[in-house]
Amino acid sequence: MTGGKTMIVFRKELRDAFRDRSTIFSVLVLPLVIYPVMFIGMGLLLADQRQGEERRVAQVAVSGQPRDQLRQLLETYQHRLVAEQLGRRGLDTMLLSPLLVEYRNVASAQRMGGFILGMILPYMIMMLVMVGALHPAIDITAGEKERRTIETLLVCDIDRRQLVAGKLLTAVVMGLVTALMGLCSLGLTVLSGVSILTSGAQRAELALAVSPAGMALAFLTLLPAAVLLASLLLALGCFARSVKEGNSYAQYFMMAVIMLSMVSMTPLEPPRQLYLVPVLSTALCQKELLMGTFNWGHIALSVAANSLLAAVAVGVAVGLFSQERVLFRS
Repeated sequence: MTGGKTMIVFRKELRDAFRDRSTIFSVLVLPLVIYPVMFIGMGLLLADQRQGEERRVAQVAVSGQPRDQLRQLLETYQHRLVAEQLGRRGLDTMLLSPLLVEYRNVASAQRMGGFILGMILPYMIMMLVMVGALHPAIDITAGEKERRTIETLLVCDIDRRQLVAGKLLTAVVMGLVTALMGLCSLGLTVLSGVSILTSGAQRAELALAVSPAGMALAFLTLLPAAVLLASLLLALGCFARSVKEGNSYAQYFMMAVIMLSMVSMTPLEPPRQLYLVPVLSTALCQKELLMGTFNWGHIALSVAANSLLAAVAVGVAVGLFSQERVLFRS
């Protein structure tokens, strides 16, 4: 019965969320439009710059001391004379260059594609979850204060924990749906062939593919982080007097999420301690999974740390929602 009341609250909040045009824009329109425009536009710009570089006539200036230039000319002339003498005696000119050095990228196309995706996708996913959960979480808490509908919910025969659970489930689902829509739009952008991810020489060197196991584990690491973010946003909404105040708090919170997520874009090997940092650990694990690396220790640390903090954040949200002096403060 407890779960049934929670689902009633969830269905009610979800239905109200999709009646709001701003929610529909942030969850559906924004991910499907902004990212394709951004990546395709950058790809077209990069291709245009490459064509311009190929058509441009470069003017070359010779630098260095005249003595250095003379030395290079004498060394080149000496090398040619020795090669001619070896050729007359029937000897192989390879004696002048006994070692043949060839530079080749030993990473596979799949790993290179995973590296490119790992630099971009984790940051995008965390931001999309945050954007998708922000507006609904503030609206179903601080928004109900302004609309004077929160009193109706409080007099219903529903426990405060069930109310918070239903509202939390709404914010989590909206965040995950936004992230899913963003990934779908990115996939369509890559298939277009003019994205910055598939432009020029990268098209032959990259294979943008992720294994089903990697996708499942990426979702597993994302889930506790999504609950953590949604719980903190609900707590901010409960504490705020109005939607405007709640959005002001959420902007600072979003800045923290952005800075933590951007750390995952560095190509350096992160220390093990970073897999205990919320949000950042999720982005780091997703980066490894996209590159085909399954580090179970890192996954366990990330899931455990985010789950523990998510449980604490849920407790804080329930505590704030249970205090009338917080809900009805003026």
